[in-house]
Amino acid sequence: YIPYVCVNPDHQGHGISKKTINYIIEHLSTDIQEILLEVRKDNNNALQVYHKMGFYEAEDRDEKYLMKKEVHKS
Repeated sequence: YIPYVCVNPDHQGHGISKKTINYIIEHLSTDIQEILLEVRKDNNNALQVYHKMGFYEAEDRDEKYLMKKEVHKS
């Protein structure tokens, strides 16, 4: 579970969140089957990135979504 992914506004738009999350996924234990994160509903850029990465809205949490991605490692 990742509660927040924060990038300094001066460095946004360079794929830092995507690279960070991909790094985490690559280094997960093989017994972990899903990754969860929260994102504010008004953060359209982050929502777009996470959707492209295969995350989907698993739960509506008022001002945020709990997003989920299935992770299948061999």
